Amino acid sequence: MAEINPVSLECRDMRHAWFAVKDVILTEKRGVVRIFTRTLRCTRCETERADTYEVVGSRVEMLHTKYKYPDGYQIKGRVSVSTVRSQLWKSLINGKVQS
Repeated sequence: MAEINPVSLECRDMRHAWFAVKDVILTEKRGVVRIFTRTLRCTRCETERADTYEVVGSRVEMLHTKYKYPDGYQIKGRVSVSTVRSQLWKSLINGKVQS
């Protein structure tokens, strides 16, 4: 996990800082949106997330989510949040300590 860049570690620790990129209507019936996708991007690591929703009456229900990760973001196997935080703080401390 030492090869993960600090920005990716920050997103794993604090969660992504999403902003909306675009909305795309996938299905429309009689001028009413039925299914649409909202694409989000993280301001730190640039991971993209596409959430697909269905409009059912007055409710909006999420159908599924897809992620597109930048190179070097993903870690093989399961890694706990405490392990990520430990690595993040080690990299921050090592980067700031002058010898």
